[in-house]
Amino acid sequence: MLSFALTCGFLVSPRAHVGHRQRSITRCPAIRVQTLFPDDPVRLNQPAADEEVVSVEFDEVDGDEYEYEYEYEEELPDAAAAATNANSDGEYEYEEVYEYEEYEDAAVEVPPGAVVFDKARYEKYDFEAEARAAEGVVRVLTQLKRAGLDKEDSASWPALRSACDELARAARESPAPPIRDDPRLLGDWELVGSTSPDMQERKGMTGLGAAPFTNVKHIFYRFEPTGVVLAKEVLEFFGQPVIMNEMRGVYGFAPDGVMMQEKYTTADLGGMKDNKGFAGATATLRSLCVTADGAMRLASTPGGEAYFVFKKLPAGGLDSWLTERRLPVEGGTVVGQ
Repeated sequence: MLSFALTCGFLVSPRAHVGHRQRSITRCPAIRVQTLFPDDPVRLNQPAADEEVVSVEFDEVDGDEYEYEYEYEEELPDAAAAATNANSDGEYEYEEVYEYEEYEDAAVEVPPGAVVFDKARYEKYDFEAEARAAEGVVRVLTQLKRAGLDKEDSASWPALRSACDELARAARESPAPPIRDDPRLLGDWELVGSTSPDMQERKGMTGLGAAPFTNVKHIFYRFEPTGVVLAKEVLEFFGQPVIMNEMRGVYGFAPDGVMMQEKYTTADLGGMKDNKGFAGATATLRSLCVTADGAMRLASTPGGEAYFVFKKLPAGGLDSWLTERRLPVEGGTVVGQ
C-alpha cells in the first residue's frame, strides 16, 4: 500500500463556520516594489482603491521562477486634505481605517467563498511579518530543481526548512480560520516545495518517476467542495511531459480542523485506467497556514519532520495547462508526443 506521511484514524466531512467576517482598508505611504526577477513583466492584481495589498505571486503553471512583490494603490488627497494632513516634511500622514461586517447570529448566512477571520486576532496580527517570511520561502523555492524532489535539491533543504519555520512562527496567531473552515483550500494547488525524503526517494507520489529516463514534472491537487480530492502527477520522459497519473479519493479533518487527511482509493497509473495494482494511499498533513493573499499554503507531516509548500493556481489554469500539452483533463493516461 502506497502511503504518504502518517495514517490517522479520522476522516470527517468539511463543515461551515460562522463568526466575524471583515474587510481591511489601510491607507499608508507607498512602499517600494520588490521583485525577485526585476526583468520579468510585473503582473498586477486589481486591489480595491486605497488598499495596500501584500501578495506572493507565482509565474505560469509550468514556469520555474517565482515573483514576490508588494502592490500599492494610493488615492491622492484633495486640496482640503493637503492643507490639514501635510507634516513638516511635506509628506502626508494617513490613518488606518478598518471596516467590519459582523455575523454574530449563527443563523446568518455567510456569503459563499467568504473567508471568516477572527476579529480580535485580525486587529493584532502582524501581516508584514508574514509577508516577509513568505518572501523568504519563495526565495528558496527559486533554488529548487524539482520542488525539492530531485537529489540535487537536498542541498537547499536546510534553507527551506528554516524559511518554513519562520513562516510558521509568523502565522501562528493568524486570524484566518482553520483549514477545515477556510474556503481558500478549494480549487487547484501545485506542490512547489518539499523536504520529504520519502517523496524524494520515490521521485513523486507513485514511484513511477524513478523509472529510467523519467522524472516528475509537476504534482497537482484539486480539492472539491463535495469532499473529493484528486492528486495528479505529471511525469516527463526524455524531458517531455507525457504521463499523467491520477489518484482519486476523499479528504477530511480532525476535530481541531487543523490536521487534514486525504484517502485515495482508485487511480489511473502508467496509462492504465482504474489500475488494479493500486492498493490505496493515505496522506495526513498538519496545516500551518494559508498566506493572507491565499497564494501559498504551508503544511507539514504531523510530527513536523517534513514541510510541504503549495501554490494556488488560478481557476481553469490547470485544465488549460493540461490541454495545451495534450494531457487528459479527467483521469490519467499516457500521451505520446
